[in-house]
Amino acid sequence: MNVKKSAVKKMSCFWQESVLAVLALLLSALVVTTAMGGVEARAEKDLFRTTGGRLSASDCRLLYNLLESTGANFTTVNISGWGEADGPVSQETVVETAGRLGVARPEEYVEAWANSYAEGFRVRAKTFGGDDVSVVGQTLLTTGHALLMVSFTTRDESRLQAAADELYLLFRNGRVGVTVCGVLERPLSSAGMLAEAERLLAEAGAAGVEKTAAGRLASVTGHTGRLPGGLRYAGRKVNLNIALRGNPAEQKTYIYIATPLIFIEY
Repeated sequence: MNVKKSAVKKMSCFWQESVLAVLALLLSALVVTTAMGGVEARAEKDLFRTTGGRLSASDCRLLYNLLESTGANFTTVNISGWGEADGPVSQETVVETAGRLGVARPEEYVEAWANSYAEGFRVRAKTFGGDDVSVVGQTLLTTGHALLMVSFTTRDESRLQAAADELYLLFRNGRVGVTVCGVLERPLSSAGMLAEAERLLAEAGAAGVEKTAAGRLASVTGHTGRLPGGLRYAGRKVNLNIALRGNPAEQKTYIYIATPLIFIEY
């Protein structure tokens, strides 16, 4: 089974079916790179074709440290993974994956879904510890391409490693991203959010690739040697994404720090 190099820009952690269909179309738009210069391997029982650098505990600590430097309060951390399967993702695979991530009796939560773009099975449930788990298998109706997508969100940092181990095993060190989320108990202007995002990029030793600021949102992407792997975007590597979103009604600023990109809704 040959490995296909591909990735996505941004996607929602809620895994809405329309977003899933768009994701599959975007999989050919970007190229995943690895810390080993693109070296790829496959286990005999590996169902999914993926590549990428694996995060260590120290890598994740960099994301936490960046958040802490803003003065924001930590809220959640999300780890998401996805891969392309050789054939349709079965109901059994979706159920088994949710169980491996700590969902008790996942067969009770599985449901079939379909829209004009794709169809498949999904499980959305919580673990005993209150972590949010989403597992979605889909097959594109137009091309027959099959994908499995997994999202695990926790408020307990200690449970992140166990989930990460499962995702890296499942996706063979592949398309896996981590997003650390927090909230700053004060508002920032659009210019202030962009300045803070650029400060964090510099603190991580990252060379900026792209930045945007519009209204209540500011986002920057870059590449740093302090994190492994990444994506190739517009001819340049990206493995750090920082976004700030203001909420004037709440007088708060929400902060998202991710590698390689933010793969949750913000």
